[in-house]
Amino acid sequence: MTTAVIALTGQGLLTAKRVMEWLTLQGKGSVHIYLPEKLSGLAEVGPEEEIIFYQGPLGEELAKIFQQYRVLICIMALGIVVRIIGPLAVNKGEDPAVVVMDEKSQFAISVLSGHLGGANELTGQLAEALGATAVVTTATDVQGKRAIDALARQWDMAIEPLAVIKAVNGALLENKEIPVYYEGELPEALPEPYRARPFNTGEDQAELTPMVYITNKVILSSGEGNLFLRPKNLVVGVGCRRGCPVTRVKGAIQEVLTGAGLSLKSIRALATVEIKRDEEAITEAARQLGVEVKYFSTEAINDFWVQAEEANIPLIYSDFVKQQIGVSGVCEPTALMAWPGARLIVPKTNYQGVTVAVAEVS
Repeated sequence: MTTAVIALTGQGLLTAKRVMEWLTLQGKGSVHIYLPEKLSGLAEVGPEEEIIFYQGPLGEELAKIFQQYRVLICIMALGIVVRIIGPLAVNKGEDPAVVVMDEKSQFAISVLSGHLGGANELTGQLAEALGATAVVTTATDVQGKRAIDALARQWDMAIEPLAVIKAVNGALLENKEIPVYYEGELPEALPEPYRARPFNTGEDQAELTPMVYITNKVILSSGEGNLFLRPKNLVVGVGCRRGCPVTRVKGAIQEVLTGAGLSLKSIRALATVEIKRDEEAITEAARQLGVEVKYFSTEAINDFWVQAEEANIPLIYSDFVKQQIGVSGVCEPTALMAWPGARLIVPKTNYQGVTVAVAEVS
């Protein structure tokens, strides 16, 4: 996570440094403090600090910061922030978390992306750490309800479609029963008025809307108005020839998952052989999908292949790959190696010279 802390005055800088110190102690990723150039002469500005000075108008600078960071903590008047970021906001899924604090840290106010971005949670944490009063105004939080997008963030699940969040949270506020159909195990017991229901119960679902599904599967017959939480439980093993275009790698991944009825939003990581570490097509495909790449040495893959044979795990052997890089296959073993206990649910599939296999993490 990258956080920008923006202050306008010397007093604001003191609060910004307290915020930065707390964020660093909590291990919340990289933090930068933004200040106007006029404050560059302050003695309190130490060379050890991650401080960036800007020269132009605050509106222009804040607009840039809004696009570059996932979290913004603005030490300034709320009205200033609202006027600048209002036109920049896109939707719940893309907007960064924005928290506003006054210069003396009396109040911490959640302004934007309270649930999915984590602004509400961060507001509470900052208030406790700095002795401020937390101000959170989202209806579900005010009424003590667990919003569906807050649950999704806590459980590290993607949401689709975003437009249905409002309907689910609206039903939540009216204390209507919200059925949640799930595969596997729930991360925790669901609070009222959610109702956990095992997947494919055969129940007549026509009367129960909106409904929530926790699954990596694309369910075309679910009807409109339903919400899907996508657990990050798929690992995609990838193999490709040197210099393969990124469009082909990403296209292969999309084609294979679509054919298997699986959601791209459930991808947890890509996996491949170590010698592909500098393969731009794979790294760029991972970047576009918003996931990491796990790399495995040829020695580790060969060891796993022996273990798979002993355990009667069928893997597709390739003479060509063995001759080229010294392993009997790439996509299937690396997909299984990425997380212990993963099981292969889509075997090696060749799409325009790119091999793809999918493993599911239990």
